Amino acid sequence: MPRISSRRPQPYSCALSFTLSQAESLSGLSRSTLRRRGKDGTLRLFRAGGRMMVDGASLRRFLGVGQ
Repeated sequence: MPRISSRRPQPYSCALSFTLSQAESLSGLSRSTLRRRGKDGTLRLFRAGGRMMVDGASLRRFLGVGQ
């Protein structure tokens, strides 16, 4: 039986966007903090298909990944 890793997943280098749930698990931040960062312009949030999404490039920039 395969072992399930408890490590936090790393941001995908080519992902264009993430759901808020994915961004929560990648960043370790709460949904409300992510929304606040979207409101103050630190993260780019948008709606797609009824879901709130986080722009992948803005999340990587915010986390300091891939620079």
